[in-house]
Amino acid sequence: MIGLVGPDSTVDELATAAAGIEIRRGSLDAVVRGDPEVVVAVGERAVIDLITAGFRAPILPVDAGSGLGSVDPAVAKAGMDRLERGDFLTRDHPVLGVRLGEEHAGLAVFDAMLVTREPARISEYSIAADGPIDRFRADGVVVSTPAGSHGYSNTAGGPILGTRTEAVSVVPIAAFTTRTDTWVLDPPVRIGIERDEGEITLLLDDREQRTVPNDRPVSISVVADFETIQFDG
Repeated sequence: MIGLVGPDSTVDELATAAAGIEIRRGSLDAVVRGDPEVVVAVGERAVIDLITAGFRAPILPVDAGSGLGSVDPAVAKAGMDRLERGDFLTRDHPVLGVRLGEEHAGLAVFDAMLVTREPARISEYSIAADGPIDRFRADGVVVSTPAGSHGYSNTAGGPILGTRTEAVSVVPIAAFTTRTDTWVLDPPVRIGIERDEGEITLLLDDREQRTVPNDRPVSISVVADFETIQFDG
């Protein structure tokens, strides 16, 4: 069975292309409950919602960004029979787990970000991995997976990581300095809020989660992985 999630217009086209193939479509919960062998997920948000819901079968990302090696709808439509036959390759991607002190705060497929909520307010952060790395003042800091390194992290000056890189990128956002370092680190990565001049918010995959107290260290580690589908040729 093939699951289909995402905007109705594209899902309708994919369902038409899958004539004669058993499919499951509808809400994300309904698709996951159907336990499909693979899922075609249209858009970044559909991929994120599948992974954070605990779905771990292979996913074909459609129009979901270059970081996941996604395809356009035409390729997905042409490949529906290959999905049914299992005629594809897969690639692993890490999932980040974020903790505030001892409390689980959520999962991220692309990135975890700390930002000062109020404009023109900066805070001071410390970064550590195996040991202390650096300390800086900035509007925020973003920690990205290889998939997420193609997005906001890169816009903020960070490197693009190779898909098979077993590391994360750590990038200050609008650092209050004439020299801005970025880092490629092996997780877990720990972020401390050393001084805040405004309320700090945690965002996971660009979705606001909660306010972060300055006495709660933030720990970001790889807690799982998921597979995306690649068509050979």
